[in-house]
Amino acid sequence: MDEVVKKVGKNTIWQLIGKTISTILSIILVFLIARTLGPTSYGVFSLVVTFLFLFQQFTSAGLEPSLPYFMQKYKDKSTSLLKTYFKSRIIITLTCALIFYLLSDYIALIYNNPSLSSYIKLISLFVPFFILMNASYQIFQGFNDLKQSMKVDIVFSICKYLALTLIILGFGIYGGLIGYGISYIITTIFAFNIIYKRFWKKSSEFRQKKELMNYATTIFISGIFMFLSYYLINLILGLNPIELGFFDSANKVGLLISIIPSAIAAALTPSITNKTKQEIKNIVRTFTKYAMIAMIPIITILLFTPGFVINTLLSTDYDSIVSFFSILVIALTIQSLTLIYDSISYGIGKPKNAVLNYVVRTFMIILLSGYLTNAFNASWVLLTAVSVSTIIVSIQLRKYLQVPWASIIKTIISVIPLGLALYIDIDLTLKIVIASGATIIYGILIYKSVLNNKDKSLIKALTQKILRTTKNI
Repeated sequence: MDEVVKKVGKNTIWQLIGKTISTILSIILVFLIARTLGPTSYGVFSLVVTFLFLFQQFTSAGLEPSLPYFMQKYKDKSTSLLKTYFKSRIIITLTCALIFYLLSDYIALIYNNPSLSSYIKLISLFVPFFILMNASYQIFQGFNDLKQSMKVDIVFSICKYLALTLIILGFGIYGGLIGYGISYIITTIFAFNIIYKRFWKKSSEFRQKKELMNYATTIFISGIFMFLSYYLINLILGLNPIELGFFDSANKVGLLISIIPSAIAAALTPSITNKTKQEIKNIVRTFTKYAMIAMIPIITILLFTPGFVINTLLSTDYDSIVSFFSILVIALTIQSLTLIYDSISYGIGKPKNAVLNYVVRTFMIILLSGYLTNAFNASWVLLTAVSVSTIIVSIQLRKYLQVPWASIIKTIISVIPLGLALYIDIDLTLKIVIASGATIIYGILIYKSVLNNKDKSLIKALTQKILRTTKNI
């Protein structure tokens, strides 16, 4: 069990490094693009990219999310599964790109925005690379080697800055989309070069195709509702681009909250396959505690300094974001925890457990869609939807969950000095100094009162392992 925990921990740290760097770079990039294009044009740009994600979900057939589970369950046949995947996926991606291109005029008609058609036709040219690039993350997850995933994350986040360069040069939304497209191509080539060199080898033919089909079909249904639950608000707000620009910009700030849970989730799925319920419960309890310890300071900073965060990263033109930012932070916090719940469902081979979560969330948003007239109301709709769906999924997975309430309460108490430091209305420089000291106090209190000796020894071992490995990269 300790070896499993160490493996999850190591993969979590690699994923965390990659996600932290890529998320910060991506957030800065989004804000720079938003400030350069302005809220209305950025809203259109965001809508086009959202359609790309939508199309990916409808054409994935559930194949990519199925890779980690089956590659771990049938380790000796994992590469043959990979080859089976490629034979079907390349044909599908090319067909999907053509369909996306042909639908562009229809989508533009729905939104009463003729310019959308040319934007969608442009981005459709990069659909195959976008799909294969995202598949590489699941492949590395399937091989339980998230260090490679970290490399791909960082390369992609750096390459995307080409979009900003082209926008600054005067190419507008077209330049941004071309920059994104080229970043998909470069990252795909980089990722599959690693896959070919490290993992591509001969093995026996994968024959569990019926089992894969059943699993993938469920994942496909879950994926569609997952996309809708995440982006349906964007699609509806897209009718009012400036409100979508406000909402999406604030949403990108909130991505900081999901860095830790997404890293843990990616590491959990392949590591809990074939484990007992009690083993899974113990692993999840341990990493839920670590997630809360890391998330609570981030949540506190975002809740207590929304104006400072928004106006520093964006501009005074986005003052209206501050009015709903705190609501959005709470909603995204709850949403981030469901990532861990999803990883359990996928890891135990029962993706249907994740379906209900996203179905409920989607229908809650549809039920409340009449309120989606502006970004402020949208944040309340999201909070309501994720709260209801999270309660349901936690009941569904109660046999695998053991929430460390005592550690969570101690963690919340430990963060009080940081909250007070941020709340006091004093000179900004002094506030930063005091808040930094409060953060150090938080770390000391956590180390003393929340972590036990087993946690401390694990953290030391993982830190030493990562440092040694980093020096050899």
